[in-house]
Amino acid sequence: MSSLYIPDKVAKFNAYSNGIKLGVTGKVDTPEFKMKTSTMSGAGVGGEIDSPTPGQWESTEHEIPFALFDNDVAYLLQQGMNVNITYRGAMQVALRSGGYAMRQLRIVEGGMVKGFKGGSLEAGSQMEASVTIEVVRYKMECGAEELIAVDKLNDVYRVNGNDMLAAINLMT
Repeated sequence: MSSLYIPDKVAKFNAYSNGIKLGVTGKVDTPEFKMKTSTMSGAGVGGEIDSPTPGQWESTEHEIPFALFDNDVAYLLQQGMNVNITYRGAMQVALRSGGYAMRQLRIVEGGMVKGFKGGSLEAGSQMEASVTIEVVRYKMECGAEELIAVDKLNDVYRVNGNDMLAAINLMT
């Protein structure tokens, strides 16, 4: 965390796929990544511990919500095995010296279409359609700084630019 500011909120965001603006809803949850674990137990261990394996990830699904099932949803479905989505946002931060400033937030994710939900029809309401992808690539940046990068197909796991798999890769 910076000593110069306090993160406040996302002031605005848009979503794009290959440069085309998507009409997602007003809220998109980011995908949840969970490392694969195994249970450690035995002599010298006071019970059981779920021990994570760095760089080994469980399946990561991401449901992307849309207000309506329209061309934007069809465009993502058409990409099939190579979906690319970029979220660009403006984050408002409170400056410790007083006032506010904006920082750019950028999230890039890629993967494969696993399914979709057409939504529902109700007069005067949104359809609440969605596309579900299997996320295989993910990167989050704030300003020009990479916060996290995961690429399951290329054995990448970085946090704050630090290669979290460096020690493992030296040995293999």
